[in-house]
Amino acid sequence: MNTPAVQAQRLPDVPPWATLDTLGLRAKTLNRLRPLGIGTAGRRLSQFTVADLQRLPAFGSRSLLDLLACLERSYRRRRPQKDPDAEQCPAGDLADRLESSLGGWKVDEDDPRLGALLRDAGFRSTGRLLRHLRRRSAIPSELADDVQTLIEKVERLSHLTLEAEAVAMLARWYHSRTRVEELVRAYYGFGRPPAATLKELGEQCQLTRERIRQICSPTWLKRQGPRLYLPRFRTVWQMVQRQTSRPSVEIEAELRQAGLIERGTRVFGIIRYARALGYRGVTETRDAGQGVVVPVSERGMAGAVRRKARYLAGLHGGTTAQRVSQRLRERRKALRITEAYVEQALRCDRALIAVDGNPAWFVRRGRAHPLFRRRILSLLAVAGRLTAPQIAAALGRIQDSGSWVPPPHVLRVALETIREIRFEGEAVVPVEPIHLRILPRHTVAGWVVRMLASAGGMMNSLTLGARAEAAGIKTPALWAVLVQSPLVHRVGRGVYALIGSGPSAEVDPPDQACSGL
Repeated sequence: MNTPAVQAQRLPDVPPWATLDTLGLRAKTLNRLRPLGIGTAGRRLSQFTVADLQRLPAFGSRSLLDLLACLERSYRRRRPQKDPDAEQCPAGDLADRLESSLGGWKVDEDDPRLGALLRDAGFRSTGRLLRHLRRRSAIPSELADDVQTLIEKVERLSHLTLEAEAVAMLARWYHSRTRVEELVRAYYGFGRPPAATLKELGEQCQLTRERIRQICSPTWLKRQGPRLYLPRFRTVWQMVQRQTSRPSVEIEAELRQAGLIERGTRVFGIIRYARALGYRGVTETRDAGQGVVVPVSERGMAGAVRRKARYLAGLHGGTTAQRVSQRLRERRKALRITEAYVEQALRCDRALIAVDGNPAWFVRRGRAHPLFRRRILSLLAVAGRLTAPQIAAALGRIQDSGSWVPPPHVLRVALETIREIRFEGEAVVPVEPIHLRILPRHTVAGWVVRMLASAGGMMNSLTLGARAEAAGIKTPALWAVLVQSPLVHRVGRGVYALIGSGPSAEVDPPDQACSGL
């Protein structure tokens, strides 16, 4: 079996012109707030209660700047009062309630400039900031001036490029660790990376690729920085949503044509950044050595398809895309999948292979299903020597396999996963003699096989029924075994025999009456 080659992971290259305005965070926040009545021409913020504010989609994450702007406009419209009471000040009352509530302690971390501004001023929450502004400015007009000054500071910071912000951040965190700073800069693509791939970077730093990820990934999460790849990731997500899955090469070409990425930037890097930031919409898989971008929800569906296919292939020796989709629709009626999607999911599964290049048949690699292995060994324990068509015909009698019978060439590949058997030409023989003790003694099937083996492999149904009644076995359970068991077949009217002659064994009555192997 050929081991797939490990592909080199290319390091990203962040464009130096990316700014906060490019990412569109403020525009998105305004679009969220506008339908709710908070915006350029909306209601005053003081008319909303704390519960109403916390129910807003944008509250607490990216709406601090807009909430302050609403306060500023609200107080601009009010007449200056000479000695206003603090309890009658809507901003002060709102600050008290925000500070006492759980949501008021949430710092705006998604926008690093606002979060840094709050921390530099010594404020941990929006409520504390409003309380400070109220105590400094008792007159509403002065409070409005302070809020406007705060907004201007934030807007001036928005023109700082991502590279300059990253340099300042790294200098603040790793001021005495130059080696770690250079490693983080190279890993995230700020500046000129000393290496083109992660492997080359590891060789230069004498670190493994996994160790580099361990050092740099927490740095990105700690940074809570602007989502530099978020607009491009959303573009990728929209492309994939229009079509169920698309090759990475096509998506990269469209992004370059639209001017969203530069030459050399890969979709996998965009997905990795977005997943590190907590935005999980799509992921990249490998199909025939090429990258394919699929939605995460579809990937979860593919996981269900693969698990069901592995179970059916291991249980019966093989399966088909049609059978897998049918079983999934039976168990999950709300799951809408097609046979084409099932075939695509199975082709990406390394635990399944196609037989003779036919993508409709799949068998499991490695160890077979325990139940499938026990059935084959039980057949060989009774017959001693069987061919693949005989085994397929015997397995076709089992009720849970339905009308589907694995072809001999598919079954042959499945039989190769069982270590206790070997091939002699077209026949399958056990490596060592298999005793009938492999059959469980507490089942009706095991008792029937031992009873037939003690009688030379053949017995009349009346005699067998009388002995079963004496052993305490009910008649429906006995007939279920005679009809469904792959070890027993009907050779005449009222006469049943084993599929072959096996060693005789002592017959013991079962401890519990149940059917099936």
